[in-house]
Amino acid sequence: MSRLDAKLPAVVLVHGGRGPVGAELSAGRAVVRAVVEPDLHGPQACWQAAARVRAVVEQVRGDPRVDGERIALWFFADCGPLSDEWLRTPPPWLRCLALTDPVLDGSAGPNFRPVEAVEVVGAAAYAGIAGAMRANELPIVLTRSGAAPAGVEAFVAAAEFAAASLTVLDTPTGGQRQAIDQVLARLG
Repeated sequence: MSRLDAKLPAVVLVHGGRGPVGAELSAGRAVVRAVVEPDLHGPQACWQAAARVRAVVEQVRGDPRVDGERIALWFFADCGPLSDEWLRTPPPWLRCLALTDPVLDGSAGPNFRPVEAVEVVGAAAYAGIAGAMRANELPIVLTRSGAAPAGVEAFVAAAEFAAASLTVLDTPTGGQRQAIDQVLARLG
C-alpha cells in the first residue's frame, strides 16, 4: 500500500456546545475527524447521546479511509459524562481519550460518572485484573482552560491515585495546540 493509499487515524469529537478544535485538528494533519453534537436535554438524553456516540464511532471505523485500529475520542464540556463507558472498558482500537473543560461531577446519572470509572478501573488494575490493567493504561489527555468545571479536580485526583495514564494541560482559552499534538502522537 502506498503512502497515498494508507488509511488514516480518526478523531471523533463529541461537542458539548464548546470546542474550537475541529478546524485546528484537520489543518495540515493526516487525520480523519468526525463530529457528534448530541442533544443533552431531557430525561433520556445521556442514554441517547451515548448510543449516538457509539453509532458514529462504528461508522467512522467502517469508513474505507480510516484505520479502524487507530481511533481517539475527544469529549468537550457537558459531554464529559459520556466518557464513562470508554474509560471503564476501552476497546483495543481506542488509542486515546481526550477531555476539554469537561463536566465530570456525576450529576448525569449512575452510568455517567467518569470519576467513579477511573476509581473502579484503578482498583481493579491494582488487583491485577487484565482488562482493567489495559483500561488503566489508556492515554487520557485532559485540557483545562480557565476555571475547571465541576468534577475535574476529583477526576485528576482519582486518576493520579489510580496511576492512570493521564496528561493534564492547563491552557488559555482556545489554546488547544498542545492537546492536539498529544492526541495525534498517541494515534501514531
